[in-house]
Amino acid sequence: MKKILLVEDDEAILANVEFILTEHGYNIVTAKDGIWGFETAKKELPDLIISDILMPGIDGFELKKRIDSDKKTKSIPFIFLTAKTDIQDLRAGMNLGADDYLMKPFKTEDLLKAIEARFKRVSQLDSGFGNKPNGKNKTHSLNRIMVNDKKEQILIKFEEIKYISAEGLYSKIYTADNKKFMLRKLLKDWEKILPEENFFRIHRSMIINLDYVLKVEKWFSRTYKVYLKGVEKPFDISQRFSVKLKERLSV
Repeated sequence: MKKILLVEDDEAILANVEFILTEHGYNIVTAKDGIWGFETAKKELPDLIISDILMPGIDGFELKKRIDSDKKTKSIPFIFLTAKTDIQDLRAGMNLGADDYLMKPFKTEDLLKAIEARFKRVSQLDSGFGNKPNGKNKTHSLNRIMVNDKKEQILIKFEEIKYISAEGLYSKIYTADNKKFMLRKLLKDWEKILPEENFFRIHRSMIINLDYVLKVEKWFSRTYKVYLKGVEKPFDISQRFSVKLKERLSV
């Protein structure tokens, strides 16, 4: 039975969520503020933490920082639960590495889906899903990025990114629904946060999502071209990265 730590200072919400999750087979431990929540996390070592943001003592952001700074708790998935709709709070929460973010009031279905998604992700990592042949697997709790879209800011899930190309100090993101976004981020910075099991750098100025690969063709001088779903022209793979790609895709 999965253990979930619920940190919430509103007793009505705390009792309601505890009841819902218990009814769905989860073992629930609770805390009514951030300080209590951190001590409970160290003692209980839950499989997941769901925390409100605005709380007495220390808020949810500070709780997340303390969770990440402790060797015992830093790998525990974390979901923020809040009634605040300010975009700055959303940005702050995701930048801290939260795995998800639910706005109150929320539907039971949305809560359960968020929890199930986190446990599925952990299960994949524990089973070695996507590990490289050398056994290394770089992961990051942040699974989405915030970008500007005209006058608003939106979150894009990593799985929705088809490929990323370098544009000087910026990078251009191409998504599965054929949208483009510009972000001030170097490809080397992307490599630090993108999951290795899904993303691969094919040359100095491009990273692709392997989930969108249609086929890889051998080209000249031990190099290859890769075709992506929904992209008319293939991309060149530099000789430097060809060997690594062969290992990943068994080309």
